[in-house]
Amino acid sequence: MSEGRTVFLVRHGQTTSNAGGVYQGASDSPALSDHGKRQVNQLMDYLADARIGQVLSSPLLRARQTLELMLRSPNLASVSAHIRDDLVETSIPEWDGRVKSEIAATDHVQLSTWREKPHDFIAMSGRSPLTDTLERTRDLLHTLRQGGESGRLVIAHDHVNRCLLTSLMGVPADIHASLPQKNAALTVLTAVEGASDFSLKSNNIGPTSFASLAEDAGKPRILLVRHGTTEANRNRIYQGSLIDLPLDARGGMQADLLGRTISAVAPRVVISSRLRRARQTVARLKLSRKVPHVTDSRLNEFDYGHWTGLTASEVQRRFPVELRDWDRLRNERPISGAESLKQLDERVRGAMRAAWKEANKGGTVLLVAHDVVIRTAISQSLGLSIEHSWKFPITNGALSELSMASSGRVLLRHHNMLPGRLSDRHDNDFL
Repeated sequence: MSEGRTVFLVRHGQTTSNAGGVYQGASDSPALSDHGKRQVNQLMDYLADARIGQVLSSPLLRARQTLELMLRSPNLASVSAHIRDDLVETSIPEWDGRVKSEIAATDHVQLSTWREKPHDFIAMSGRSPLTDTLERTRDLLHTLRQGGESGRLVIAHDHVNRCLLTSLMGVPADIHASLPQKNAALTVLTAVEGASDFSLKSNNIGPTSFASLAEDAGKPRILLVRHGTTEANRNRIYQGSLIDLPLDARGGMQADLLGRTISAVAPRVVISSRLRRARQTVARLKLSRKVPHVTDSRLNEFDYGHWTGLTASEVQRRFPVELRDWDRLRNERPISGAESLKQLDERVRGAMRAAWKEANKGGTVLLVAHDVVIRTAISQSLGLSIEHSWKFPITNGALSELSMASSGRVLLRHHNMLPGRLSDRHDNDFL
């Protein structure tokens, strides 16, 4: 997962200003709190086996302190580290050092614009902070796209990391507000062969990411879980909606482990695909019997047409043009005889409307489905077209969190989380 053109984004650990609700911006005075230092130390252990060839850091104190702590890790001790001025946090000078509650009281409209439509926000200087950040990170983005034998680790800040994230993924800047970056959490982007854009391998993962799910327990949200592996996943066979295999031994263990990890999450309802691998995953999560479980055929996996039952290598050999079209969703019906993207988009949109209706009654909806369906659901929820859905891969037995803000904007708080350390992941082992 960490080889080749991989970018690891880390926001600095918590600072005294974070803890006190103070807007920091480009100020260089906030230092890491004791809690922030513990966060970084925990993240170091989580990253222990990652292959990282270079570290790039913001020059601001809180990022440099995070860098200094992380360089104590044995796997980073001999890695070259560089301070880059273009990684300074996005700045709104008139707010620097002010308490956020005070800003909310005096500049409510401006603050709302910054939080919900940062691409439309204009500072007192007459400039757009977001545009300024995107422009000054242009050279850095070129460097990150070059890649190498090992990944690059970037240690910076919430908004500058969001700018790198949206630029590398090639998604519109207006979803900047939907991709929050948590203190001392890890976001991973990987380049895909033949594509200029990166995919979001994970967002805000780390040693405390599952525990943090409790933070949003009372807010409308949907937890998306991909079923555990089947024999077809293990043999890299396209099963789609027409092959209805049970979980294999590994898939059952994945569901068991995830169930223990999210035991504190109390969903109001579980909605799953009608396919056996999704229903068995729900059963192995061992949630309270009081939680209703309903099935929805609109969450069934994509129908792969004449690819169904073929291995990935067979498809690559027999249908190379279709495979290229499918990998980047280049036309309305990339696979002959398969479901169209319009059909997929419409049925998933209907299922998600029903899921959000339940979530808006207050609380968590747990949705257990499949790779293509979950990618599509995430893209739709963020306001992206289905053509972007390939940029949100999700691994068997993994979980993503969509949360709805009071404004109605959907946030991707976590993506593709798995229990355990980074080295425990096997994202590329299965289809």
